[in-house]
Amino acid sequence: TYDFVCNFQVLEHVVDVHSFISTMVNKLNPGGHLLITVPNSDSKYCSERFGVLDYPPHHMTQWTKKSLYHIANEFPLETVEYYEEPHRLSHYQGLIKGRRESIVNGSGLKIKIIKALAYIVDPIISPYMLDHINYCGMTHGMLFKKTS
Repeated sequence: TYDFVCNFQVLEHVVDVHSFISTMVNKLNPGGHLLITVPNSDSKYCSERFGVLDYPPHHMTQWTKKSLYHIANEFPLETVEYYEEPHRLSHYQGLIKGRRESIVNGSGLKIKIIKALAYIVDPIISPYMLDHINYCGMTHGMLFKKTS
């Protein structure tokens, strides 16, 4: 048995989640800790840019903040801390690029000029916009403590 078990970006690939978590919990000493991190299904980046990879056969499950908290209800665990990665600039710029590409369609000269200007202006402006949005990051996790 162990005092600490880590699970980084694995749980979303597991088909039988209950058995997998049960095995980890059974390997923990009483009072031991379990750390789980997964892609954040509540994240705009996950849903808009990473979405195609967040489904089978790549990911078997999706994990929201609520579903992470639910783990403590199913196993002899208590929640110690919830962690959410801050929304990163590269992800924000990816969102802007994807949104702009979906709005501005076509191949005419006017469209090409608008796209060219956007590719120049967006990287300059987006760092200043990042502080004004309230998006959660792409990864989140939870630290649990075994209760018995």
